[in-house]
Amino acid sequence: MTAPRIAALVVGPGGSHEAVAAQAPGAAAHPGPWPQALLAAADADWLWLVRGDTVPAAGALSELRRVAEGVPGLRPPALLASKVIGVDGRLDPGSAPWPPLHDRAGAMNAAEHRLAAVRIARWGSLLVRGDVLRRHAPPREDLAAADDLEWTGRLLREEPGYVVPTSLATRAPSARPSRLATLRAAASRDAWDTQERLWLVYASLLEGSRPSPSRNARTIVDRLSRLPRLVRR
Repeated sequence: MTAPRIAALVVGPGGSHEAVAAQAPGAAAHPGPWPQALLAAADADWLWLVRGDTVPAAGALSELRRVAEGVPGLRPPALLASKVIGVDGRLDPGSAPWPPLHDRAGAMNAAEHRLAAVRIARWGSLLVRGDVLRRHAPPREDLAAADDLEWTGRLLREEPGYVVPTSLATRAPSARPSRLATLRAAASRDAWDTQERLWLVYASLLEGSRPSPSRNARTIVDRLSRLPRLVRR
């Protein structure tokens, strides 16, 4: 079996390029933002996307590659994520992925293989399948801090993603906002219409991991958008 071609891309400022290049010779760098970086990404079987301030540990890519090449009994992934920790060794809250709340079978299957199922991932250290990248549009430029939520949510709408705990990366200290702060900022953006803002909050906080708006959800959002008091808030 031919080994998959893996290209690496470091996006944004920080000191991760040397660590990435040590594991993926020829790794490219892009100043960002992410939508522009992905448009310039090399064509490959898999693309390793690393945030500039997130330094992968030795062997991080090898662990991602091990799962990417196929694990018996596990659905082939569209996306794999490293476990991102802070300098204190604890899970970095700003890089924590969102689990698939409504797919218990998938979560159990991943756990049996010592992986964690993912429905939405954050920028950090992601290995994304090339055909999935080509099939989906890049992140939306108007979402700013929430672009990874929307983009990875689209990628994982029909296919699974996993966190590989044995693939570690360390996030440098920063003032990255929390998940709730990100949602608040995204929901208040003037560029979004009323229904789009309401749907983001509804899908993220209530429907959890549903891959697309259900008929009931659309009805609820439509009714909520007709309430003047809620809209003004």
